[in-house]
Parts: sequence; structure tokens; C-alpha cells
Amino acid sequence: MKPELTTTLKTANPTDEDLLLDVKGLKKYFPIQSGLLRRLSGYVRAVDDISLFVRK
Repeated sequence: MKPELTTTLKTANPTDEDLLLDVKGLKKYFPIQSGLLRRLSGYVRAVDDISLFVRK
């Protein structure tokens, strides 16, 4: 018998006065370079379309 995991997510609608930081759709990609001439061969997606807010 497996133990059951439950998660409760409390969502709040912070007012603009409560927010210190509000980020929507953050993306950060790092280039991958290879070969003698350091040609671009692709990207590492560190963060892709993340949204967050930080309250006081």
C-alpha cells in the first residue's frame, strides 16, 4: 500500500501595494557553442515561461 500525498495550494490575490516583485513569462536560455570556431549548436533552457510574485 502506497502512502498518499496531498498538496494544498493556497492562492491569494495580492494587491499592487503588497507586491515587491511581479514577473510574468520569464525565459532564460544559455547558448551551447561547439567546435574550433565556437559555432552555436543550440540552447539550454534554464527557465522557460515562469511567472511569480513576491509579497512584502
